[in-house]
Amino acid sequence: MVSNKKNPSQRITFSEEVMNGRALLFLKEDFSPNYYLRMWIPKEGKHIKKSLETSDLETARNRAEEKVLETLQDISVGKQIFGITLGELVEKYLEYRKKDVVLNEEKKGQEGITIERWGTIRSQLNSLLRIKDPRMKLSEFDADSFYEYRQMRFEDNPKVSLITIRNETATIGAMWKFAYPKYTPIPRISTLVVTNGPAAIAYGAESPVEDGNSLADLIIGDGQTGQEAQHIPKGSGREQ
Repeated sequence: MVSNKKNPSQRITFSEEVMNGRALLFLKEDFSPNYYLRMWIPKEGKHIKKSLETSDLETARNRAEEKVLETLQDISVGKQIFGITLGELVEKYLEYRKKDVVLNEEKKGQEGITIERWGTIRSQLNSLLRIKDPRMKLSEFDADSFYEYRQMRFEDNPKVSLITIRNETATIGAMWKFAYPKYTPIPRISTLVVTNGPAAIAYGAESPVEDGNSLADLIIGDGQTGQEAQHIPKGSGREQ
């Protein structure tokens, strides 16, 4: 359906259904020369509204169909179009780790984690939420958003120990691995920590990491509980 009627309240001068009404292609008078796409996402109760960055109708039609197909594909694999907040991610991760508590009870301590360990994870992530606004969308973060976590943590609590910070970053790293790729396109995050000497970059695994032989090892975590991180000595060519 195509409409060229002027709508004074919305200033829409052209509108056209895309893919049998799955979305709407439209143009706004005096707002932009470019066409826009609007698509309703029922599960999240919101509309996508996106500029197609062209004033050419045929190009806009093609781009609109591509965007609709891309969005439908994302929905089919369970991705959230608008994303979740950091606080929501923490809630989802803690709920996910409760399954490991149940497993621990079923396997009589041979697998999973204890309720005490789960409480530690919750405490570590609460420290994160004091530093980063829980209302922030995951889409607002990049791989280096936690790079200065050590400094931010000291500002939050000057008496916090380095081993506490290292274990917290390990838990944050494991949570981020849980979030990828369903909730974020970023596979891992980096943080600057200290071993016994110069700083190193750490990619967290949710397990305490023992000091390496070098004063400035690069610690790369695997994101799996109960598995120690690799220690890659500085100068090995694998620090970056």
